[in-house]
Amino acid sequence: MAFGRCSLLLLLLVGMSKPGLGQAQTVGKWSTLPYTMPINPIHVALLYNGKILVVAGSGNCPASQPGCPSGSPYGPANNSGALLLDPSNGNITQFSVSSDMFCNGMVVLPDGRAFINGGTLAYDPFLGSLKSTLFDPATNTFDDVQNMAHGRWYPTLVTLGDGRVLAVSGLDVDGNLNTTVEVYSPDANSWHALHLPGNFPGLPLYAHLLLMADGRLLFTGGLVEGPDVALGPCLIDIAHGQVGLTLLDGLRVPESRKQSASVLLPPVQDQKAMLIGGGIGDEGIVDATAAVDVIDLRAANPRFTAAAPMNLPRTHVNAVLLPDRTVLVTGGGLARESRLTPTLAAEIYDPANNTWTMVASSKIPRLYHSISLLLPDGRVVSTCGNPAQGTHVEWGKDPFNEEMRIDIYTPPYLFKGPRPVIVTAATEWSYGQTVDISSPQAGSIRWAHLIRYGVTTHSFNTGQRLVDLPITSQGTGTVRVTLTGEPNIAPPGWYMLFLTDKNGVPSVAHSVHVFEP
Repeated sequence: MAFGRCSLLLLLLVGMSKPGLGQAQTVGKWSTLPYTMPINPIHVALLYNGKILVVAGSGNCPASQPGCPSGSPYGPANNSGALLLDPSNGNITQFSVSSDMFCNGMVVLPDGRAFINGGTLAYDPFLGSLKSTLFDPATNTFDDVQNMAHGRWYPTLVTLGDGRVLAVSGLDVDGNLNTTVEVYSPDANSWHALHLPGNFPGLPLYAHLLLMADGRLLFTGGLVEGPDVALGPCLIDIAHGQVGLTLLDGLRVPESRKQSASVLLPPVQDQKAMLIGGGIGDEGIVDATAAVDVIDLRAANPRFTAAAPMNLPRTHVNAVLLPDRTVLVTGGGLARESRLTPTLAAEIYDPANNTWTMVASSKIPRLYHSISLLLPDGRVVSTCGNPAQGTHVEWGKDPFNEEMRIDIYTPPYLFKGPRPVIVTAATEWSYGQTVDISSPQAGSIRWAHLIRYGVTTHSFNTGQRLVDLPITSQGTGTVRVTLTGEPNIAPPGWYMLFLTDKNGVPSVAHSVHVFEP
């Protein structure tokens, strides 16, 4: 979607508007933290202990190039490795890692360890690494595990309902598109490849895949980059050790979905997925779209249909599920990696009414490599910004080409009165279990749900989902709920338990571990 000069001026004015404090109940509030990131947070994961694992790697610049990091390529000496950020107090712990994890894949395993896969074997032309690494938040240690058969740079990883990890796409060790589909079994520390149909051309880089209730994977058509492949939106069936495809129709402007965002609309039991914004991807060209499309996988013949468009077009857009069952989109811009045309105002989508509402504007552009992540207290952290390829200097010394500041968005619901409180709840939950949650506000609770701890990079959070917990009784200080018996609805792992009252105000989350007994 192209814009003329007048439209662009209006867009920028809207993006720069600043709400008064009295508007916080309607639009929320952005705050910039007093400290900055020491590394560029390319890929982040919120862990069950509330800390954020940040993986950076080479930071879009090879160590051999003048002006780029020098010294040990993957450690604190040049601020290129990994770190833990504790958002409750700002404490940061930095780590050395064994390989360049720049542009890797990452998920969190059912036991809470972060599984980091692939990355950069060589820089420009980019080649994909074979490596896989585990980070254990109990010991704060990294350990290399079994390599893949083929390298992956810009891969997509998805946690499956049985706890295994699916890996697709990425560039291999020769710089070609990796068309294999591999599955990692954590218990056996082993990979195996799935049998592919003869017409499977592979998936684009950082393809947006979502695990659906029947175990199939939905490719929404969202992606980061080519190489262009013939495969469009589809359902991928990996049952019985092979891959089957069902193509899906109806997606509008499929060529404009680079750096878009994809989410499973809340709750996940409704089986509706949304693809948000994006662009063609040509650098510096104003081509972002405001288009939004939704697909209902419960329909007899699922196809994409138009939803209400965003108020502003965005590429490099981040989308976050909120505990009032809405979707927050942040950042982005009119053109790829262009700080001249950022979109500063956030928006919130209400699935119940198919409406977008403009909310508060950040002061900080969030473009390529930016991230947004829901925190257990119901706020959203936003950070990062890409240095232009090959122009990196010492972190924090080049504010035009990189952005190390950290923003916190406080949504409107946190300005609407007292929050419900979770006093006690079990930490370990098994499928189909009935659970009692102690809360003084039990009688005023509208929803109980789990939101999976987020893992995000390049505008996409692969595991993000909100699982409804049907309330069977409430009152006298106790909310009784039932967890789904379907692992494909709630894959095993760690979740944030929220109680949300009838005013849409959520509790602070309680950490819950869902497991197969």
